[in-house]
Amino acid sequence: MDRRHFLQASGIAAGIGVASSVMPGTAMAAPAPSEPDPITVDAPPGTLEITDGELRVRLHPDFPQVVDYAVGGATLAGRYGGAHTTVMIDDVERAVEVEEPQLAEDSASATYRLTAPELPSISLDAVLSVADGVFTWRLTNIVDPDRAVHRLSVPRLDLASVNGTDPSARVVAADLSVDRATSGDHVYDLSAQEPGTAVSHPTHVALLHSAELAAGFETNAVEDNTAGGETAARVQNDNSRYVITLAPGEGTTYGTITPGTFVVRGSTADHGLGPDADPFVRVRPVADANGDGVVDWQDAAIAARDVAEPVAGSDAVHDEVVKRIPFNIVSQATHPFLRTLDDTKRICLATDGLGQSVMLKGYQAEGHDSAHPDYAGHLNTRAGGTAELHTLVTEGATWNATFGVHVNATESYSEAHAFSEDLLRDPIEPGWGWMNQAYMIDGPEDLGTTAVLRRFQSLRDAAPENLSFLYMDVYYPNGWEGQRLAQELRRQGWVVSTEWADKMPRESIWSHWATDENYGGSSNKGLNSQVIRFIDNARKDVWNPDPLLSNANIQEFEGWTGHQDANAFFTTIWERNLPTKFLQRSAIISWSTPSADTPGRIVLADGTEVTSSVGSVSGTEIPTDRVITSDGATVYEAGRYLLPWSDGDERLYHWNPEGGTTTWTLTDSWSGPSSLIMYRLGDSGRADEVPVPVQDGRVTLDAEAGSAYVLYPGEQLPEPPDPHWGFGTPVADPGFFSGTLDAWRVEGEVSVETDEFRNRQALFGGGAAASIAQHLHDPGRPARHLPSGTWSAWAWVEIDPTGTREVTVSATGRGVEPVAHQAARGRGVATTITASTVVNATASDSKHGRHFQRVRVTFRSDGAPVSFAISAAEGEAEVRVDDIRVVPFTAPEDPAPTEETILFEDFEHVDTGYWPFVTGADNIGGDARTQLAERHEPYSQAGWYGLDQDGHAVEGGKLTDNVLRGTWSLMANEENEGLILTTTQSSLPLTPGHRHRISFDHQTAFADTYRIVVGQDTVGDPVVSEQVDSLPLPQARHTERVSLEFTASTSADTTWIGIEKLGGGRQANLTIDDLRVEDLGRAD
Repeated sequence: MDRRHFLQASGIAAGIGVASSVMPGTAMAAPAPSEPDPITVDAPPGTLEITDGELRVRLHPDFPQVVDYAVGGATLAGRYGGAHTTVMIDDVERAVEVEEPQLAEDSASATYRLTAPELPSISLDAVLSVADGVFTWRLTNIVDPDRAVHRLSVPRLDLASVNGTDPSARVVAADLSVDRATSGDHVYDLSAQEPGTAVSHPTHVALLHSAELAAGFETNAVEDNTAGGETAARVQNDNSRYVITLAPGEGTTYGTITPGTFVVRGSTADHGLGPDADPFVRVRPVADANGDGVVDWQDAAIAARDVAEPVAGSDAVHDEVVKRIPFNIVSQATHPFLRTLDDTKRICLATDGLGQSVMLKGYQAEGHDSAHPDYAGHLNTRAGGTAELHTLVTEGATWNATFGVHVNATESYSEAHAFSEDLLRDPIEPGWGWMNQAYMIDGPEDLGTTAVLRRFQSLRDAAPENLSFLYMDVYYPNGWEGQRLAQELRRQGWVVSTEWADKMPRESIWSHWATDENYGGSSNKGLNSQVIRFIDNARKDVWNPDPLLSNANIQEFEGWTGHQDANAFFTTIWERNLPTKFLQRSAIISWSTPSADTPGRIVLADGTEVTSSVGSVSGTEIPTDRVITSDGATVYEAGRYLLPWSDGDERLYHWNPEGGTTTWTLTDSWSGPSSLIMYRLGDSGRADEVPVPVQDGRVTLDAEAGSAYVLYPGEQLPEPPDPHWGFGTPVADPGFFSGTLDAWRVEGEVSVETDEFRNRQALFGGGAAASIAQHLHDPGRPARHLPSGTWSAWAWVEIDPTGTREVTVSATGRGVEPVAHQAARGRGVATTITASTVVNATASDSKHGRHFQRVRVTFRSDGAPVSFAISAAEGEAEVRVDDIRVVPFTAPEDPAPTEETILFEDFEHVDTGYWPFVTGADNIGGDARTQLAERHEPYSQAGWYGLDQDGHAVEGGKLTDNVLRGTWSLMANEENEGLILTTTQSSLPLTPGHRHRISFDHQTAFADTYRIVVGQDTVGDPVVSEQVDSLPLPQARHTERVSLEFTASTSADTTWIGIEKLGGGRQANLTIDDLRVEDLGRAD
C-alpha cells in the first residue's frame, strides 16, 4: 500500500548483541523439566552412520534423529537423550511406530518408515542423507488417502545442540524485524545463563556454534496462517521456521535448534492446489569457514548461506544499480510505454549502461490501482496497450533494463474481468478506495483453487521474457499462504519483490519501503538483522541504512508520488546506489562493528574490505565516512570513488561530489594499461573525452562537482547503440531527448533547453515567428508514411503564463480531413491557442506544477504524407514544447447531433486523460480520484454492494452507477474538495462574446456535493482566475441531464468550464456521460 503512508524515517544500524534473557515478544518460557537433561552424546546400540566422506552423521536406530555430526576431528551434538516416540499431526500428539531403518548401499542415506497406529491409513518415510558436506532430513512418500494430514512437526527434534560447558557455545536467533529501533538478532550465551533457564524461541533464522563447529540451517517449515486457532497464532510474522530451545542440563544450560511446523497440505489446498513439497531441513556443520581463526556465528551464517534455497533473480541484484517506477494513474497515461522506453535509453546513456530494474506501476486498465487482479488481457491502452508494452520490454533489454509490473493479489476492483463475489471474502470487506472502491480478495481460496496462479500464468504466457518480476503490492499474509504463493510464482519463472521487507521473505529480493525513505516511518522499513544481512546482503535489497554497506535507494522522477526531478534521481545513483551495489558483488564473510578504538570492518569473499568508525547513519544520510579497498587499492574514500565495474564491459566510474583533482592507485586488475580515456557522462552519453596517463599505477583525475565520469582503456571502448528516439511511434525524437532538433525541420529561433528538472524540451524564444515540423511515419516501418486511418496527434505546450502568443499545432497533407469537431485549416487541421493559464495539476505528469497542457488535432488520413508542426507567431512570450505523441483515434458517436455542437464526448474512446477536461487546480497536491470508469455489471452499477457511512460493505448499498451509457463514463470517486476538473483553451475553444451551453448526463449520490462552474483567466504573474457562474448538481441516483448556459468572456484571455467538489462523505460520487457543448451564437 505504497500510497498510504508518507512518514519520515530515522535509522539505526543493525546490530547483534549477547543476551542472557529472551527477546520481548518472540521467546517464551519453556516448561522447566523436573530433572536436568543429560548433555552428553550417548550413541545407543544399533546406531547408524551415514557419510559422504567429508561429513559423518550418526543416527538413532529407533527414530529419525541425529546423535551427532563429525567433521574432521571435531564433533557437534544432535539430540541429547533418547528417541522420540511421537509426532504432532495437525496439532495433535500421535504415537508413532518406526520400522528398522534401511541404510543405503553407499552409506550416504538411511530411510525410516513411520506409521501412526491411531491413524492406520497414514504412513511416511523419513530419509536422512548426506552429500557435499550437508545433512538433509526429509519426510517423503507420505501416504494419506483420506487427506487427513495438513501439518506435521516433531517438537524437540533437536537437530543440533550445544551446551554451556563450552564457554564459546552460542545459539543465535534472527527474527524478521522491520523496526529500525529493534534488532531482530538475539544471541544466547549458554555459559552465561542463569541456573534453571528454560526458553522456547520461535525464529526465522537459527544458528549455533561451539568452539569447534558451527551449523547453518535451511528449511521449508512454515506455520499455516489459514488454519486458524493456535496454528495461525504461531505464524508470528514468519518468525516460526525454527524453534530454539534453552533448557537446564547437568550443571549448565544447553541450547538446541528444531524445525518448526511443516505444512503438508494447506487448508485450501484440496480445492486444486495440491500438497506442498516434501518437508525438509538441511544442516551444514563447518569449522572456521571464514578463516579468521575462531568459530563463531559468522561461520554458521556462511554455512546457512551455502545451504539456502535459491532465490529467483538474486544473481542479478548486484547489477541492478538503477531502480525506477514509471507511473500511470487515473487514465492520464503520463508515462506511456514508449516514452518509458526513451527514458530507459536516456538513463542507459547517462550511466554508461548500468543495469536498470523498471517497475511499471499502472500497466493495467486505467493505471495504478485499476482492474486488479487482471494481470493479463486488460492492459493500459491509453499508455500504448499490449503492442507498445511488448516493444518497451523487448527493446529495453538492449539497454540493460529488466522490467516488472505492480500487481495486487489482495484487493479487487469492479472493472476487473476477474471480479466476482466468488473472488471476494465472505462477508465482503472493503479495501482501498481511491478511484474506485476495492474489495478484499479471499486469498486462501484464490490460492487453493489456483485461480490466482492461472491469472499470473496468463501474464507469463503473454509477456516477453524480459518482463521478469512481480511487485506484490499490499501483500499482508505471512506463513504458508505467502510462502506457497511465492514458491508457485518462482516456478512460473517470476522474480518476486514486495512492498514490505518482511513479506514473502524467502523469495522477495526487493522491498519498496526498505528502499524509499518516504514510507514506513522508522517502524516499517528494511530488515533490522545483522545476521540476515550477513547471509543475504548480496542477494537482496531489503535493508536499512548502514555506515559500512549503506543501502540501495529509489528516488523517483517518473511521476510516482509527484516526483519529477531527474537531478535527484541521478544523484542517488552516483552517491548511494553504485557504491552499495559494488559491495553486493560478493558475499560477506566477516563483519565487526566499531568499538572505542577499532573501526567497524566488513570483508567480502572476493577480498574487498570496507571500514568505518561510524556506528549508525540515518536513512537520509549518505555514509561517506568509510574506506573501501578492493584488489590492492583504495576505491572509495570520503564519498569520492574510482570503482571498477564489470557487467560485460570493463570500466571505471569516478564520482567526486565536491569536484576537484584527486589521485588514485589503480587496482591490480587495472594495472596493465599505460593510459585511460575519461568521459563525462550526460543524457546523450559519453562526452568531453580526456586522455589520462597512468604513472606508476596511479591516475590523477579532474572532476566537476555533481558530474559522473567513466574511464576505459583506449583500445576497448564499446560503442552504445543508436537510441532511435521515438522508436515504435510515428514521431522521431518526440521528447527532444537527443538534445538537438535534427529530427525536425526548423524555421526561426528554436532550440532545445534542459529545464531545472533535467528534462529536455523545445524552446521558442520571444520575437519573430518560428516553427518545427516533421513528416509522420509508420511506427512499424519508419521508411513509410503514416498509414491511413484516424489519428489523434498532440504536443504539450506552455506559453509563458505572464503573456500571450499565438501557437498552432497542425497536421497537413492532401489526404488530411478533420474529425470530431476538429477545426480545419487549408489542407489539414489545426488547433490554435493564445495563452496557457491552466496549471498542470496532474501529480504524475513530468510537467506538474507548470502550465503545460495538451494541444491536439484529430484527423483522418488516406496514407499520403502528413506533416505535423508546432508554430509560434511573432510575440514576446516564450513558448515551450515537449512530448509529441500520435495515436490511433476513434471519434465519439453522437446519437443526437445538433448544428450548434462544437464538442461532443461519450468517453468511449478517449485518447488519454479526461478530454476535454484536465485535472483541476485544487487537485495539484496529489493524485486525483477521477478516472474513466468501465462497465462490469452488476458490480459497477447501483444496487450492488456499497459502503455505508461507517465504511461497512452493505448489500444493495451502492448508490450510483459507475457507467451511464455504453462501456465507459467519467467518474469522480469521493473526490477531494475544490476544482477537480477544468477545460483548457485547447480542449474547448470558446468564441468570446458568444452564448454557449454545456449539458451532460449525470448521476450524483447526494445533492450539492458537486457543481458546474464557469470561469475566466487573465494572464499575469500570477494568472488571475475567477469563477463567473455555477450550477449545483442535485441528487440524481438515476441518470438525469443537466445544462448550463453562459457567455464566453470578451475581456479575459480564456474562458473555461469546470467541475467543483463541494463536500460529502462515503459514496459522494459523480458520474458524467454524453457531454455536449454548443455555440448558440453571439450573445445579445
